[in-house]
Amino acid sequence: MTPPRLRVAVMPTAMTRTCYELARSMQRSSRPVEISLELGWATLLNLQRLVDGDLDALVVTGRLGDARVRQREVGVVGSALYLDEEHPLAAARSVRLPEALAQPTFRRPEGVDERWHAGWLMTALRGGEPTYSSGPGADELDVQRIIGTGRATGIAPTTWCRRPGIVALPIVDADPVPVLVATRPEPESPELDGFLSGLTARQHVAGSLSMAERRVVSLVADGLSNREIAAALHLSVRTVESHVSSALRRRGARSRTDLVAAWWHGEDPVGAGS
Repeated sequence: MTPPRLRVAVMPTAMTRTCYELARSMQRSSRPVEISLELGWATLLNLQRLVDGDLDALVVTGRLGDARVRQREVGVVGSALYLDEEHPLAAARSVRLPEALAQPTFRRPEGVDERWHAGWLMTALRGGEPTYSSGPGADELDVQRIIGTGRATGIAPTTWCRRPGIVALPIVDADPVPVLVATRPEPESPELDGFLSGLTARQHVAGSLSMAERRVVSLVADGLSNREIAAALHLSVRTVESHVSSALRRRGARSRTDLVAAWWHGEDPVGAGS
């Protein structure tokens, strides 16, 4: 008997490894489900595929504006400013949001969900569209080349890109970005319900932390010391230590290493094309 099948598109920065591990687990279970995973973005084409039934789920970072789909949060990621290693800001360990928003960014092709697009460009905070550099930014490799020439920067999830010549600076005062699963609004099949329940069970560590704790732990995960975090967030070292202790207690973690492992939760820090 052929096992039931799910078709899921996953944005490369959105719990990619967790989705693959869950898919393997479900395929090897006593009641196997065949899960077809592909890399996908919040494009209008993928949203239409979801509505038409060609996809069962779309996993993305950032909120969607398409009223035809149902969205549920299964985790969060931080935001980073990606820039060339020769950029004047590259020597910093972190950056604040006003500095990040002041940098020229790359122009992406149209054809993505408008709310998702505006969310990552942070148009509300900028008061409009950003300043764009030259270069089309046609795909992920093209975008990384543009950033690598020093002509542009980019705000993206902290899990997006790790490659020689490009530096990722955590944006210390940016709110965490939700990882969402979009599905059709009608009731899910038992197989899809199992997949969504599995993702929820593996929910990102930040879901149980306060906003202040999230910001501190995200910088712990990026390798900053308590003193460096205090300087970046304009807090006292004692306050940072208090947030770290509280996060350890909430998560039942025994050390900073355990806390960082829980924060990343097996997520792949290397983005597509890296």
